[in-house]
This record gives sequence, structure tokens and C-alpha cells, in this order.
Amino acid sequence: MAIIRVKRGTSTPNTSNLSYIGELAFDYNNNALFARSASSVVKIGGETELVYYYQGSVAALSINYVFDRNYIYKVHVLASTTSNQLVNTLINYRVSGVTNNVGSFINLNINDVYSGVSKASSSNTSSFTVFDAYSGTVTPSSGITKVMDFEISAALHTSVETTQQWVSKGYSICSATGQGNTGITYADFAHSFSGSFGAIRINSGFTLGTRSFAVTIYRTRRR
Repeated sequence: MAIIRVKRGTSTPNTSNLSYIGELAFDYNNNALFARSASSVVKIGGETELVYYYQGSVAALSINYVFDRNYIYKVHVLASTTSNQLVNTLINYRVSGVTNNVGSFINLNINDVYSGVSKASSSNTSSFTVFDAYSGTVTPSSGITKVMDFEISAALHTSVETTQQWVSKGYSICSATGQGNTGITYADFAHSFSGSFGAIRINSGFTLGTRSFAVTIYRTRRR
């Protein structure tokens, strides 16, 4: 039987790696096959593609990644600390490096301290607060953990080929670790910001104790 080999590597290929339309490449770190189209490299099979992953012990993480308007991005965040800290999450959407985009946010928060929903909003800001601080009604025996999911997509302008705004929407849950009687905080949020989108910074707020932090980003092609 004949053997057919394609280009192979440990990351997603780009157009500089594949010279001809229809040329194939295999990412054997993520078990994904790609092909060169007329203008880009597309994944073959499966709608969702893993494009970023980090796991470490930091409190905040800056991710340099150019977000493409042709994709919808899913971000999953896990953060924990062994210390009892009642702190909110902060997100910065950046042009690149440390240059922040400016926009507006709205946040709905409920936890076992309040009988109703508290609301917060801000405009013309470069720091987007997610009001997900632990409620503090139950003292943690081993620490606090946050689980956050949000989606980022481009808000199109005069056509599908132009972008003037990006929107982000999602939720965050904060609870104590390893307890059946934990207090809990739930936050819904929506963000809107303008500018070129080439980086994101996520700050869990956890600066004390032994920390764990993980961020996973997936993308799905919009068209």
C-alpha cells in the first residue's frame, strides 16, 4: 500500500507554511488536520478548534492573540486560591501589549448575602469588572474557586468584512473549594469595546495563598 505523507508540526499552520491550494498539514500535538484555501488555512472536520491553553500559578494572565472577526471565541477560565479573598475579576481587551481598548460593561450579580439582584455598569472604561467576589457567608476551609465562561464575537459595521466593535458576554461562578455548605456568587456580564483586538488580560484578583489559574480559548468559524 502506498504511503501518503502531509506536512506536520506541533501547532496550527498558516499560509506561510502551506504554499498551494489544497495542501495539507497535520498538527500532531492537537490531532488536527488543516488545508490551504485560496486565502487562509482551514481546519478539516469539527467546528470547534482549540487555539490557546495555559495552566499555571499566576493571579493574572496576559494573552497575545489576534482575534479574527470571522470566528466566534469561547473562553473558559478556572481560578483558585487557598486564601480567603473577596475579590472581583478584571478583564482588559487590548490592541496589543499593554494598550487597552475602551468600552462599556454591565453586570448583574446575585449571591447568598442579598435577597435581590445588584446591578453595575460603566462606560468609557479600559478595565471591565466582573462582580464575582466570593460572598463570604461561609468561611472557606481550603480556599476559593472561580469558574468563568464567556463568548467574544465581532459586531459588524457596514458589511460582514468590516468591524468597528467587539462584544463579549458570559457568566462567572465563585464558591468555596471542597465544601458542601459553600457560599456562592453568580455574575452575568456583557462587554462592548472598540478597536483592533490583539490581546486580552484576565485578572482573577487572587493575589494571596497558593494559586491555580487556567485559561482555554476555542474558536468556531462564523461562516
